[in-house]
Amino acid sequence: MFVSEHLAKFRLCYPAPPALALPEENEGRSPERWFKDIDPRQLTMKVGPLRPTTNRPELLAMAVDRSVGTLELCISILAWGGMHGKNRDLLFERPLEPWINVANRIRDDELSRSESYDAFSALRSSGKAEIVGMGPAYFTKLIYFLAPATSSRVAKGYIMDQWLGCAINLLTGRQVVKLDQHLTWKLKKGNAVQRADSFVSNLNTGQDYEAFCQLVEALSAELGTAWTPELTERALIAEGGRPPHPWRTHVVEQRLATKSIW
Repeated sequence: MFVSEHLAKFRLCYPAPPALALPEENEGRSPERWFKDIDPRQLTMKVGPLRPTTNRPELLAMAVDRSVGTLELCISILAWGGMHGKNRDLLFERPLEPWINVANRIRDDELSRSESYDAFSALRSSGKAEIVGMGPAYFTKLIYFLAPATSSRVAKGYIMDQWLGCAINLLTGRQVVKLDQHLTWKLKKGNAVQRADSFVSNLNTGQDYEAFCQLVEALSAELGTAWTPELTERALIAEGGRPPHPWRTHVVEQRLATKSIW
């Protein structure tokens, strides 16, 4: 199921599962600051107070707290994920009800993860352009946080952004996640180097997303009892700082060396 070379590298990079985040650790952007430039008068729904900071465990706790509105929760998730301001503006200049209705159905455990994916995707591809600025990399963040921790239907969906898509494609040696790739040349320390930017294609379906989620779960089982699918997903993303995490470095190097699987 997994390419032995890359699975061995993953194990070497992660001798133990990573932590999701410490309770007091801030991640991503401040929801309050991220949303402050949006004029509330242009919105079709009222937005309540937003928190100054957040992190992954806090967002998961907010999702099960029914005193937190779904709109405020979604704003917090998108801020945590670092959505670009231009995309934020495009998303919030249109009626919010279509995609917030989908978000509510996910939160109420009415949709499986593949159905959730297809519901968001349908809004994105409809002639009405009901969601602009929020592609699969971001609406799968909503799916991950909104879905109940325990569900009578299926397991949680996981975030499917470019780094998770690249990592799963690399580990399986096939195009599980359809990715659009843009290659450019950059100057780095006086030398011309090639850079690849990948984007999760709009042509992925709920079936593709289900296959991706099942592979995250299969990898978790392969790694041992200390691992959960959520910790596995977190490890696959890795950190992209300076210097980047060794697993992120490996994925970047392999993305340029083996373009056929992207």
